[in-house]
Amino acid sequence: MLTCSRWLLDKASQVGTDAIIPSRSLFQPLCIGRHMTLPNRFMMQPMYMNMEHEIDRWSDDHMAALAAFYGERAHFGAKLIVMGGLAPSLLGTWKPNAMVLGTFDAAKSLRQVTHAVHEEGGYILAQAFHSGRASQRQFYLSSTSTPSAITNIRHTHPIRLPGCLVNYVVTEYQRFARLAEEAGFDGVEIPLSEGTLLHNFLSPAVNDRRDAFGGPLAHRVEIIARVLESLKAQVRDKERFVVSVRLCLHDLRPCGGTPLAEVLEVATLVARQGWADLLNTSVGMHDSYVQTLASFVPQAAFARGCQRLKERLAQEGLGHVPVVASHRIHSVAVAQRLLERGVCDVVGIARPLLADPQFIQKAAEGRPHAIVPCIGCNHCVNRLYTTERVTCALNPIAGYELERAWRPAPFKKSVAVVGAGAAGITCALTLWRRGHDVTLYEKGKFIGGQLNWAKMVPGKEGYQDILEYWTRQLRASSINIRIETEFTEAEMTKQHNFFHAVVLATGSIPKPYSSHRYPGAGESRIIVPFERILDGSVRAGRRVVILGNGAISHDVASYLLHDQRVSRSVDFFLDEWGVNLEDGSLEPPALSSQRAPRNNRDVVLFTKIHYDAQLSKGTGWSQKLWIRRHGGTIIKHAMVNNIDKDGVHVSTMPPLPERYVVPCDTIVWCHGMLPNISVGTWIYEWKKDGADKRGEMLRDFSIYVAGSCRDASTGEGRGEEDLMRAVQEGYEIGYKV
Repeated sequence: MLTCSRWLLDKASQVGTDAIIPSRSLFQPLCIGRHMTLPNRFMMQPMYMNMEHEIDRWSDDHMAALAAFYGERAHFGAKLIVMGGLAPSLLGTWKPNAMVLGTFDAAKSLRQVTHAVHEEGGYILAQAFHSGRASQRQFYLSSTSTPSAITNIRHTHPIRLPGCLVNYVVTEYQRFARLAEEAGFDGVEIPLSEGTLLHNFLSPAVNDRRDAFGGPLAHRVEIIARVLESLKAQVRDKERFVVSVRLCLHDLRPCGGTPLAEVLEVATLVARQGWADLLNTSVGMHDSYVQTLASFVPQAAFARGCQRLKERLAQEGLGHVPVVASHRIHSVAVAQRLLERGVCDVVGIARPLLADPQFIQKAAEGRPHAIVPCIGCNHCVNRLYTTERVTCALNPIAGYELERAWRPAPFKKSVAVVGAGAAGITCALTLWRRGHDVTLYEKGKFIGGQLNWAKMVPGKEGYQDILEYWTRQLRASSINIRIETEFTEAEMTKQHNFFHAVVLATGSIPKPYSSHRYPGAGESRIIVPFERILDGSVRAGRRVVILGNGAISHDVASYLLHDQRVSRSVDFFLDEWGVNLEDGSLEPPALSSQRAPRNNRDVVLFTKIHYDAQLSKGTGWSQKLWIRRHGGTIIKHAMVNNIDKDGVHVSTMPPLPERYVVPCDTIVWCHGMLPNISVGTWIYEWKKDGADKRGEMLRDFSIYVAGSCRDASTGEGRGEEDLMRAVQEGYEIGYKV
């Protein structure tokens, strides 16, 4: 077996510095390995769909759902797909009931998925995800037994892999490759990223071993060399079996992550020895405090690291190995620019294909305006960590291709949709596509409802993209759009016997402030509803107190602390978080936070006494961190006693009880929403009053309610729904009517 120590110590002369020839088009063919030819430069990155929670693992229904999901994306242009989340053994699963490709029965079940992709002319790789420290299990294997000090995953305990069992782990990867070929996969991907077991050995931020697998790079890479060197020897068709290696270009760990120079050494080793036919890239470990997927991360923010890798391979005469760029590449324009600048050979996308499975085909047809935009809301990531089936907030069919696929309506009906928010627009478009006559009523001047407030929040500017997309879709449809029109009884009766159904999607309204909740609130002149802050009708003072404990209050805090003079550029983002893509280093949080741009406001946010704010699983922690880094103060377990001219009077809870006053110029009221049920009340009374007997409505007239105007809610309030639930409810009504 070739030892990495010998290779790393032998510094052969460089083989010239061949210039990188940039790809001129996203739709130029590309050869990978000896037989794989792609018609375009896109690759579907690995995703875990979490379907086994709703469908029995390895059942025919489970495999049929996965086959439908991947088959549809292969049909519309994703000709190279990586299926993620397949553990090589039970010890390597990232959660207790995750899928394991460790038996021939599992391989037999997966043939349904690979067959669906091959039927569409695509290729599919199986990712060997030995979770390591990225696991959510209570006990997991790692290169060290030292727990992470900054991880967001609590109550987990790493178990140090003994050196005598390293070869056993290698055999697990060998068995995985053999079973992947048996299942019909065209190859495998070995991740040296995302905090997986092999990444734990490679990264000095985690690997503190002093044996033959720790210390210098030559030792840390030894287990990786053993795995990669032996993979193709385990399969029958070695010439056609493709191996992809996913490298982490930046661990995003302060003081101790893998330097970029070492990452490039590993990449050169892998490419020179012929162990990989494709080099995929990634950034970040599971316990990094730098967010890589949230909407406030600029697109292609980490592309410079990929470009360094591409340049290094060209210098070593290894430019024939394709390189894949990834992370926050959500638009066709950005993907094209990366190829033209020679940053990569292939563009890796995942969430854009969840939002729109026809992303690649629409791009090929020159219709990028018709692509459902991925706004980076991370609802898909939230569902992954809450053990729900992964789907998209803007595409409710994603992940439910067999259950929610709509068909043309058997009978054409006339339907009124009241409210042009997320639920109303989704319902109206679904009804129209099924063949119904639709009239869409909107009382305000603009469509989108509360999204017009959300798009003002830093990091949520992408919500404007979905509003523009919906506007284009509505203009291209035959929907009768009635802007600035209130749906009244007069509107209904003048369309005598016209509407077969009415869908109420009138949304919700902010809860009013009063002295019943906080004494003195009703008399205070400095309390402002949050919507007046976000729509710009009121400018907050320098000292601001935010009352509320939900996503709205944190969004308002982000809005007030954001310096509008600073653009959201890649350079600004990297500098703000102390990320150096040239050498792979990361400044400690204390140093980088000093450079975070701050305005002149002091913002104080109070949380509830009995529980913390229930924010997004994927981005909530980073939003709190962003607020604190930009000068905001989040006070936990404090009780507001009253409000007067001096400010907000607060009491802290034991063990250090204290009463004090927070002086302020503006108090922002962010205490949730109430369902807007007043719009549709008259319809129920009109119907009960005998409108059908008087001939004022059809006998099969129906009323539906979608979105946050329903009386369904959380325990703390009514009318509070996220974007995903609103869109899903609007779609469900649209395809059932």
